[in-house]
Amino acid sequence: MPFLHASVRTADESPELIDHLQVELLRLATGLLGKAASVTSVLVERVPGGAWRVGGNPVEPAAHVTISITEHTNTPQEKADFVARTHAMLREALGAKLPEATYVVVDEIHPDSSGYDGLTVTERRRI
Repeated sequence: MPFLHASVRTADESPELIDHLQVELLRLATGLLGKAASVTSVLVERVPGGAWRVGGNPVEPAAHVTISITEHTNTPQEKADFVARTHAMLREALGAKLPEATYVVVDEIHPDSSGYDGLTVTERRRI
């Protein structure tokens, strides 16, 4: 683990934007949280027009990022830096008009409850 999932709504439909977001999210996860690029997955999905609302009002641009990481692998300051820098990157990439309710979530998963290549993180630590 980690797994980054970003949902975005923007008028920019270019594949370059998705590529840019994937590269930047990976850079932030490896640089700020010390995650290994070789096992970090990044999914960026586009949300169709009219599907995103904040306070009942349609918004564009909009974004939401969740990173799932193994519990207790990062300090509170590292996570706070990741949230702040990810938000700044989204604002730069998507436009300064992002709604206040633009969330970056660090979801910490117990090592018994996640894994990759068929082994939980706990099992991998035993190897």
